[in-house]
Amino acid sequence: MYNGIILETSEIYFTLIYASKGYQLHNILIDFEDKPDGVSQGRVCKINLEGTEELFFVKCHHNGPRPSQSQYSNSGAPDVRELFVYKVFELLNILGNVYFFVPSNGRPWDLFIATEGVKNLNLFGDLKKEVNLPALAFIELLQFVLQLRDVGTNLSNCGQTEDGKPVIVDFSIPDYQEDFVLNAEDIMAYLAAKEYSQLARRQE
Repeated sequence: MYNGIILETSEIYFTLIYASKGYQLHNILIDFEDKPDGVSQGRVCKINLEGTEELFFVKCHHNGPRPSQSQYSNSGAPDVRELFVYKVFELLNILGNVYFFVPSNGRPWDLFIATEGVKNLNLFGDLKKEVNLPALAFIELLQFVLQLRDVGTNLSNCGQTEDGKPVIVDFSIPDYQEDFVLNAEDIMAYLAAKEYSQLARRQE
């Protein structure tokens, strides 16, 4: 099963990461839980380090097999745009640290993405407090400039921290068959801010 490869590879990778930081192997305790949702196969990785816990969300890349696909051979090549966006978000502190790694006994394009859990995160879909409009506007700007999908229109993929900083936890890359262009629909969707109206309805 593909998820078995994710578990094995993640455990080896994070054990090496934290051992290199000076932790003793017997103090690195790694456990996994099912990923709550999403279209990519993956797991929630909990790492206990001498009483403190680190949380990572590990999944295959966008072109990898879906949860309904159990065959290891169903993975396609990673889209470099997806990796680029993750690193941009990391540099902008839009999400936690990002790690890319591959199975030691797999193919190079069977790439996994691990994102560090953001502390004190409130997803817009579950938000019980006032929305920080500058944070929401920044998320919309990033979605527009980077031409992302499944961000502002999916309130479980974005939110804000307790102090109002913007967070994006997941996104999708559109499949372009021609040169990168912005069509009229893309521009109007941004200017009309349809996502804002959806958020307002959720809070009524």
